[in-house]
Amino acid sequence: MSTSSNNKQEQKLPPMNLSDSEWKEKLTNEQYRILRKKETEFPGTGEFNKHFETGTYKCAGCENDLYDSTSKFDSHCGWPAFSSSLGTGEFNKHFETGTYKCAGCENDLYDSTSKFDSHCGWPAFSSSLGTSVKHEKDADGHREEILCAKCDGHLGHVFEGEGLRDANGKIIQQRHCVNSASLKFAKKN
Repeated sequence: MSTSSNNKQEQKLPPMNLSDSEWKEKLTNEQYRILRKKETEFPGTGEFNKHFETGTYKCAGCENDLYDSTSKFDSHCGWPAFSSSLGTGEFNKHFETGTYKCAGCENDLYDSTSKFDSHCGWPAFSSSLGTSVKHEKDADGHREEILCAKCDGHLGHVFEGEGLRDANGKIIQQRHCVNSASLKFAKKN
């Protein structure tokens, strides 16, 4: 885990334009498969699914701040879930205080306060950090894909109107279902 301040979320980060071979060298095989090839980890296997510490979730590719931990909730789906992004694997059961980052570029993605247990097998967050996450229609045209705004790494998908509730009983409007391998976490001190 790396440390980072949340001041990074306020900065507009330049995009990362690495070649495919540079990404393969920078990322683990699983991170590359998910961030660059848009694959999905098996539900319930990610490090940040059950992770609820205070902090920020970052892109594992570029360290872009993505989600504040306050937006993370348990959606019982097997992946980390967030209700919104900042500025929008291993983390499925990870609940430390800090920041989750892009595994590829270290962009700050999610604060740990937005993470919740979705019971779906992937880390779930209720919101991302500001403009750190962008949304695009998936190739199938039905799902909303979430990408790191800095390195275009595939993070997962957004789901709406599921009637899920956070730990305080508040209804979650959006669930960012995120692959743990696409994240890094920066613990808050």
